[in-house]
Amino acid sequence: MRLTLLHELARFLSALEQAQEALLSLFAAKRIALDTLQSQELIRLASVEQQLAVELQEVVHQRTKLLDEARGAGFAVESLLELAGAIGRTVGDSRVLAAIELLTGRIIRSQQRTARMQHESWVHWIISHRCYNHYTELLDLIAHGGHPAPTYGGTPSASAGGALLDAAA
Repeated sequence: MRLTLLHELARFLSALEQAQEALLSLFAAKRIALDTLQSQELIRLASVEQQLAVELQEVVHQRTKLLDEARGAGFAVESLLELAGAIGRTVGDSRVLAAIELLTGRIIRSQQRTARMQHESWVHWIISHRCYNHYTELLDLIAHGGHPAPTYGGTPSASAGGALLDAAA
């Protein structure tokens, strides 16, 4: 069973690496499109991103299934790294231990790719959010004839105080 789990772990990591690399290259293209204001390219990339997100969800489902199988085989693990370590502790064959070491390295690189993907997603969110805020401000200025909306400020004396202070005066 241990060798079967190792084989499934290696196959899973291949699928995960492929999905991560595809998303990272998409994120690079998306960053360029955001930087150069290519709206049509962003629309095209959004549909590709949606497909890749579905594929990544399938990979996550495979991960859950793999960990469930490992638990069913008697390994009390919560992560792929723990699974590789647990199998390594039960095997004495040097070839299998070398394979586990390679798999452990792949898992760690996968975690690093995940961190890069999270960072890049965060950057995209910040850029998008700032663009949305600027767009909203422009719409407000247009709607109010080039003047800020009266609800956003006013003269300092008009906004100072409050109902309680005014009532006491």
